[in-house]
Amino acid sequence: MWLSLGTLAIAAFGGAFLLHYLKNFLLKEKLKFFWDWDGVLERTLITGLIVFSPARLYLIPLVIIVKVAGRLFRLALSPGLAKVDEPAIAYQKASLKADLALDLFVSPLFAILVGIIF
Repeated sequence: MWLSLGTLAIAAFGGAFLLHYLKNFLLKEKLKFFWDWDGVLERTLITGLIVFSPARLYLIPLVIIVKVAGRLFRLALSPGLAKVDEPAIAYQKASLKADLALDLFVSPLFAILVGIIF
């Protein structure tokens, strides 16, 4: 029981720290650490599916799709970002896309690896 809860905690919160430092290294340095609660929830659900119910692994792509749809919906809610074509805004759009791509690949991969290892 404690091993399973520890596995969930490592996947959820350790993944947040891993993504933060990976984004600092690869993309743009951020001074403050912000919790990405949708990512924490995603990693917890994926690892929970692997640890507690391996027969329901077909739900993992659904969890990833829901997270990506939520992120894209939040980006669509900022209408000023989509309509302006200034160079600074274009850089910000590219940065957001890189951030989303890194979250899309690294976050579920980390959760799956932690679930398999533990």
